[in-house]
Amino acid sequence: AVLVVNAGGNMCAEAFAAGLPVVGYRPLPGHGRVGVRALAGAGLVTAAATGAELRTAVDELRRPGPGREEQLRRAAAVFVDDPAEALIRWAAANRTARTAAGSAAGPPVTTGSSRLASVRGSEVVQPGSPLAPARTTRRWPAASGRAGRYR
Repeated sequence: AVLVVNAGGNMCAEAFAAGLPVVGYRPLPGHGRVGVRALAGAGLVTAAATGAELRTAVDELRRPGPGREEQLRRAAAVFVDDPAEALIRWAAANRTARTAAGSAAGPPVTTGSSRLASVRGSEVVQPGSPLAPARTTRRWPAASGRAGRYR
C-alpha cells in the first residue's frame, strides 16, 4: 500500500508511524506545496507533478525495493525519540548550569505532549498542576466578520 496526499501534514506523520510510503501529488497551494516540497527534499515522501509521475512513484513504492526501503527508513528515523523525553533530559542537563548562573526561570516552553505540560526554568510542570499554563480562549473582533471563538 502507498498513501497519496495533497499536503504534507498529519496524514504523512500517521503514514510514517504506520510504515507506509507516501507520494505527494498535486499539493494544495500554500502550505500543501511547501509541506510536500520540504518532505520530498528530506527524502520522506516522493513528489509527483504529473499523472505519469504518480503512476511511476506508486508502482515503485508499492513493492519491496530500494526506493521504498529508503523512504521508510528515513520516515522511521523521525520517530527516534519522544519529544517530551528529550525535553525532560534537556531540562535536567541544564538545571545545574542555570542554578549556578543564578538565572531566573524563563517563560514556559510547551511540549504539546499529553504527558508533559511545560518546563519553567529547570522545573517540570505536570498537566493539571496549578503552575501549568492556562488555556485561553480569544474572540475575533466583531468588525472582522469572523466573530466567534478561536483558540
